[in-house]
Amino acid sequence: MGIVGCEEDEKGKENATTYCDCQNNKYSEYIKDFEGKMLYREDIKTWNIVYKKPNTIDGAIIFLPCDISQNYKHNGIRVIFSGKTFSTSKNISVEIGGVEYKCLKIKEIKKFK
Repeated sequence: MGIVGCEEDEKGKENATTYCDCQNNKYSEYIKDFEGKMLYREDIKTWNIVYKKPNTIDGAIIFLPCDISQNYKHNGIRVIFSGKTFSTSKNISVEIGGVEYKCLKIKEIKKFK
């Protein structure tokens, strides 16, 4: 998932604060070493990490990271990440069957090959 040129610069400014209260300290769970792919969603104007749920056909969790480095804002790169999750503060109007949305305060992230 690679993006080049001006498009990347514009998208790189987006973040999850529209849907997440990133100052929230009420986390629901801590996740460790999840594998996912970076994806910019035009429909909700934010970067996401898509994690495919194991043992499902189309189940996924779309994490909306509160703080993601520019180094990871490239469509399609695979990452391993850990952090604290919490519910979105605003409903996401674009629903996809089998998918749930969670906000993510990243503790650790690295590229995965």
